Amino acid sequence: ELTALAFLDGALVAFSAQSIFLVTGDGPNDQGVGAYSTPRKLTSTAGSEGPHVVEVPAGLMYKSAGTIWLLPRGFGPPQPVGDDIQATLALFPYLRSAVRCANDLDDCTHFVLASSDTSSANTIVMVWDNKLNSWVSRDTIGNVAAAGAVGGVYTDVHQNWTSATSGLVRYLSEAA
Repeated sequence: ELTALAFLDGALVAFSAQSIFLVTGDGPNDQGVGAYSTPRKLTSTAGSEGPHVVEVPAGLMYKSAGTIWLLPRGFGPPQPVGDDIQATLALFPYLRSAVRCANDLDDCTHFVLASSDTSSANTIVMVWDNKLNSWVSRDTIGNVAAAGAVGGVYTDVHQNWTSATSGLVRYLSEAA
């Protein structure tokens, strides 16, 4: 059963809970000539738990098996990049959203994590700096219902329909 789809480096990347498959090729043209490749399974047991997969400069990031993973460009083995935030992931195990925000000042990916799979769950936003390739910030912001990038800036809507826009990312050493 597929859990997520993404496109990276000319390939369709199809995720199940425990596997990752690549499909390449141009597919059929308007006359029905041509085909996609047979799906090729990558050697990984770290598929995606859900539909939230985000492209970053280094590849694709997603959540599986209790951590955040990076499937690198070139489709090497997925790398666990969530080790530094394991305590947070244990308290907030549900990935509600993953959003890349890139502008002239920074390039970060925001992961909205929830304490349960209910709409009233508490949430926390963990921020991955795509230039430093590390976790740089965390914001406890109550109950985020939806998130996105507006003009390259992270913006979210809370359960009570209030909206928040983040400024520049606070680094973990400054946020403590």
